[in-house]
Amino acid sequence: MADGLESSIVPSECYHENSKIWPDVGTWTGSMRMSDNELASLSRPYIRHASRERIPLPATAVASVVDVSFPSVVRTRRTTRDFAHRDVSLTKLSAVLYWSYAGFSSSPRTSLAPRPHRPIPSAGALYSLHLYVVAHRVKELPAGIYYYDPLRHELAVLSCGVYTDRMVQICVGQEEASISAFTVLIACSLKRTKFKYGERGYRYALIEAGHLGQALCLATAACDLGIMPIGAFFDDAANRLLGLDGVDEGVLYLALVGDCDGGSACLPDGD
Repeated sequence: MADGLESSIVPSECYHENSKIWPDVGTWTGSMRMSDNELASLSRPYIRHASRERIPLPATAVASVVDVSFPSVVRTRRTTRDFAHRDVSLTKLSAVLYWSYAGFSSSPRTSLAPRPHRPIPSAGALYSLHLYVVAHRVKELPAGIYYYDPLRHELAVLSCGVYTDRMVQICVGQEEASISAFTVLIACSLKRTKFKYGERGYRYALIEAGHLGQALCLATAACDLGIMPIGAFFDDAANRLLGLDGVDEGVLYLALVGDCDGGSACLPDGD
C-alpha cells in the first residue's frame, strides 16, 4: 500500500465502515449460525465469582432511599467534581447499584430461557456488561474491589485494601478519584456479545454502556449523591486492576460517586 494511502486510513472510520449492516448481506449476525441450544446457553444469566466471599446488600431499604419524583431526578442530574471527603452509607451504594442494574423478576421469552430483566436495554438481552465497585469510603464496607452480582444483589469480594492512589493514576491524574466515596467500573464481555453479533457487537457494547452510565447518573441523583462519569482513563491499567484481559473483556466506562456539599445532586439551586 502506498504511504500516502496508508497514512490516510483512520482506524475508527475503518471499524465503523466494517461494522455496518448492509441490506445485501444475508447473514450479519453470529446468531444465525447458532443452534437453539447454543442461543439459549448464551442468553442464560450467569453468576460470576461464585467462590468469593459474598456481602449481601440491604435490599429492603433501597425503596426508602429513593423517594423522589422522576422529574426532580432529571432536573437535578448533573456531573460534579466537588466531592466531600466523607463516607456514604452502604444503603445508598446498594440503592445506586440496584436501581441501575439489578435483575428484576423474570418473564418468559419465546424459545430462550427465562431470565431477569434489567433497568436498561441490552442487545439480544445478553446483558454482557458487568459492574465493579472500588470502595474508598462506604460505611460498613471495607475499602477494596468488589464485583456486583445483579441477580443476587450482593457484592463478591475481589480484593481488600486502599486503592485511592491507584485510581488517580488510572484516571489520568484526576484527583477526584481519591476524594469520591466509591468508583463504579463498567466492563463488558466482548466475546459474549460479538459471538452473537460479530463486529457489530462492539457497537452494541458501547451503546449499552451508555445506557448503564445514564442509569447510574439518575440513580445517584435520586440518592442525592454526586457523580462524575469518566471516559479518560488508562484502559490497560483499569483492566489489570480487575484482572481482565482487555480483549475478550475490558473496561469501557467508569464513574466516580460520592457525597458532596449543597444537596440536590450536589448543585446549588439555580445551577
